[in-house]
Amino acid sequence: MPAERPYPRFRRDIVVRPVLESGEVAWTVHDPMRNYYFRHDRLTHELCELLDGNRGPSDVSAALGQIYPQYDFPLEWVDERVGEMKRGGFLEETFSMNEMQRARAREARRKFAPESLKNVFSIQFGVFDPTVAFNFVYPVARIAFNRWFVIGAVLAFFAACGLLWDKRDALSVGLETIFTLQDSSWLGISLLWIILFLIVVAHEFGHGLACKHFGGQPKRLGLMLMYFMPAMFCDTSDIYFFSSRWQRAAVALAGGYVEILCFTAATFVWIGTPPDLLLHELAFRVMLFSGATGLVFNYNPLIKLDGYFVLMSWLDIPELRERSFKYLGDRFRRHVLRLPVEFERITRHERRAFVIYGTLALAYSLFYSIIMLLFVRQILVGNFREAGFAMFALLFVYATRGMWKKLFSGARYLALEKGGLVQRHVAAAMGVAVLALGALFVPLPHRVKIPATLAAVDRRAIVAPYDGRVDEVLVDAGSLVGAGTVVALVRASLDGGEAT
Repeated sequence: MPAERPYPRFRRDIVVRPVLESGEVAWTVHDPMRNYYFRHDRLTHELCELLDGNRGPSDVSAALGQIYPQYDFPLEWVDERVGEMKRGGFLEETFSMNEMQRARAREARRKFAPESLKNVFSIQFGVFDPTVAFNFVYPVARIAFNRWFVIGAVLAFFAACGLLWDKRDALSVGLETIFTLQDSSWLGISLLWIILFLIVVAHEFGHGLACKHFGGQPKRLGLMLMYFMPAMFCDTSDIYFFSSRWQRAAVALAGGYVEILCFTAATFVWIGTPPDLLLHELAFRVMLFSGATGLVFNYNPLIKLDGYFVLMSWLDIPELRERSFKYLGDRFRRHVLRLPVEFERITRHERRAFVIYGTLALAYSLFYSIIMLLFVRQILVGNFREAGFAMFALLFVYATRGMWKKLFSGARYLALEKGGLVQRHVAAAMGVAVLALGALFVPLPHRVKIPATLAAVDRRAIVAPYDGRVDEVLVDAGSLVGAGTVVALVRASLDGGEAT
């Protein structure tokens, strides 16, 4: 009987670390060649440990039987599991390793991916390795993660908020002017973008520095546009190696923490400088944007920013947003469209989280997308009139093309595959059709701003027939008055004295 051919060796460049998640020990696996992260259970981890390049199917089966004597491990089962790991790229094979190296080299050379334009609300540009930058900055910035420094920063933040309360009127005017772009020149808009970009850079460096502080290493740093605003992302996937959920949450909160530092420093500069200085104006803008983005947007868990990752770490549910949307979509397809759907096995805790979070996140995303589209429409139509409306129409069609495609596919499926469903519910189908047609004739609010001056056709001056002193004015400037209306009381100067 010929000797068994040994299995390939488990890749030696793959990093494996134990992590406590949901009260159970699992192993986080990082593939540096593809920069992917995986989660292995105990049995899969033991199987990977046995793949040393020398053991064959019988040896691996016998070794697993010694570790788990209560179970049998047939050779077919072992072959199937090893085949899965081979297809997943976990084993050392010359051809697959060379192919992954070539793919990684192509990804490194590609500074801009055309598929980034598939979603105009999130366009990704260049990606680079930030290791050198973080190694240079961390020795200077690590004091920001000292416990006493953090306590002092929090106290200073509350002090800055107290000082701003006394200047809340000026703050409200500034917010209205900046965030609605009233009377903004191209220079002002450019300055706004530069400040936003610098705040975003500081924010992402906060994530990367916190990851490095707890023993991780940021892998990638990239530029992007999110909802037409400058943005960045920092790959801190090493947090999956952290055994403490508090450390993972701290890395997610670090970006907003850095923005709070910027907000506090800018507030003190704005209050302590004269209004006629450029530094005063710059500090005001930094204060507004770092405060608004750091507290309002980044800590909002309904969008995939810092607050979301904190919530995901706290609930111990990976990919919370994607799995919530998939769960709600499967429920809709099963109970509304009557389609055969196989549900993911989940716990009661996960089911409750998916329903609550998925519903809120879906409603918020829809609401925010509508607000952003209306904001862009106001900017384009207000500045470019008919050309701006044409630009907005093209942008709207392009941004929502995926939704229309899904609606058309769903309607086509119901018409061809589920024709009996419509026939069984004629009244409901007709009601939906009537509502859809009626929605086309609902007048939408429309307002156009144009500069105008109100002037009288017949302009006349009201002059008293004698000299005197005005004692009282009975009407306000600009009021509508008729013939014979008394508009003022005048004390006349006469030869014999005064008269009213």
